[in-house]
Amino acid sequence: SDLFDISKVQSGAEQMQCERIDACTLVRQALGEQDNAIAESRLTLKVNIPEHEVPIWADGKKMSRVMENLIGNCIKYAMPGTRVFVTVSEQESEAGIELKNIANYEMDFDAGEITERFVRGDPSRTGEGSGLGLSIAKSFTEACGGTLKVRVDADLFCVQVALPLTEKPAPAGAAGEAGPSEACEAAPL
Repeated sequence: SDLFDISKVQSGAEQMQCERIDACTLVRQALGEQDNAIAESRLTLKVNIPEHEVPIWADGKKMSRVMENLIGNCIKYAMPGTRVFVTVSEQESEAGIELKNIANYEMDFDAGEITERFVRGDPSRTGEGSGLGLSIAKSFTEACGGTLKVRVDADLFCVQVALPLTEKPAPAGAAGEAGPSEACEAAPL
C-alpha cells in the first residue's frame, strides 16, 4: 500500500537498489507507459529531453514510481485543453526533471505542505487518491540522494526533481543494494 511504502522509505527500512540510469530514458519510459491516459486527457505535452544520456545514480524502480506519480498528477489535475511541459536538463553536478501545468482548480495551498502525507491540493476532492502521491515522490527522490520541490504561481503548478549526476559505472562490487537506512550515494564522477 502507499502508506506502507512511504513509511518504509521514511523510516530508512526500505532497501534501495541503486544503479546508473539515464534520466532521459526514465522520463521517456514513464511517458510511454502513460501514453493512453495522456492521449485521452485532452492535454498537449511539450517534451524537451536531450538526445544524449543524462546519467544519474538512483533506484530505477523507485524513480519510475516518482515519474508515474508526477505524470499521473498532471493528467488528473491539469486543465483540459492546456499544455504540460516536461523537461530534462543537465546542470553542473545534477540532472533536473521538471513538470509544469495549469491546474484545473484554484490552488490555494502552501507549496511546501503539498508534499506532506495526506495533503491534497484541492480540498473539495474526497474520493480519488490517498493524498500520498507527492509525499511518496519526494521520499523516494530523497532516498535516491535528490530533491523534489513544488512551486506554485497562481494557476501554474511546477514540480522540480534534482538528482546527482554520475559519469562512471559503479566500482566493482558497489552496484546493487544500499543498506536499509542509507540513501543512494552517488557513484564517483
